[in-house]
Amino acid sequence: MNKELVSIVDGVSRSSTDIQESVRIMEQTLERFEHIEQSAESLNGTAERFTSAI
Repeated sequence: MNKELVSIVDGVSRSSTDIQESVRIMEQTLERFEHIEQSAESLNGTAERFTSAI
């Protein structure tokens, strides 16, 4: 029985670690999308100023 409990605890610990890693990756992905969005908005503004100057 003790081995079974240890196995369960190990499984839960690994699952928790996997979940934490997934959350970290999702946070990084969202940060990248935010940077891409900001760059796109900046590029759009530059394009609008350029075309209005022509």
